[in-house]
Amino acid sequence: MHPRSVPDWLRHPPTPSVRGFGLLAGFEAIARGILISVMPLEIYRALGAAARVSEIYFLVGLLSLGTGLMVPYVTRFVPRRWVYVGGCAIFAAGAGLGTIGGAVVMVAALAMVTAATVTIFVCFNAYVLDHIAKADLGRCETSRMFFGAFGWTLGPWLGVALLDIWRPLPFAIAALAALTMMGVFLWQ
Repeated sequence: MHPRSVPDWLRHPPTPSVRGFGLLAGFEAIARGILISVMPLEIYRALGAAARVSEIYFLVGLLSLGTGLMVPYVTRFVPRRWVYVGGCAIFAAGAGLGTIGGAVVMVAALAMVTAATVTIFVCFNAYVLDHIAKADLGRCETSRMFFGAFGWTLGPWLGVALLDIWRPLPFAIAALAALTMMGVFLWQ
């Protein structure tokens, strides 16, 4: 097939826009917001001791710090696009793992979701700096906050409410939001 016969939009995908980054932030807010209140509750229910939950969060925090510091190194060898997609997939897998429950499984789910979150965050910010002009950074941040408001406002309450209806439901919604975020990213 001659290169001229391939449509231009297939050879050169459109540059992501402020609105596109806002959509990504919105789906991330749904995925993270719904789990932010559910994860500690589920780990507490599984372990039965607040001190143990704090220890787990401290160790997972160290893991996420290490992960965040390694993302720029990894993107030297793996294109950032696939690191971002991998972060979305790991987030969805961690949320999916959370549907199972149990102490060890919940700690593993928390570790996966946290490592994925920092991976997505680092890649997202690098993409914003690559594709959004300096003059439009303020608009981009406003769009990010606007699209994320729903997930961060209703997510924590909704997560706990859904947890009482059917325990796996908030995890399933978070996994679906992460997969949707990956789809929107690949489509842009």
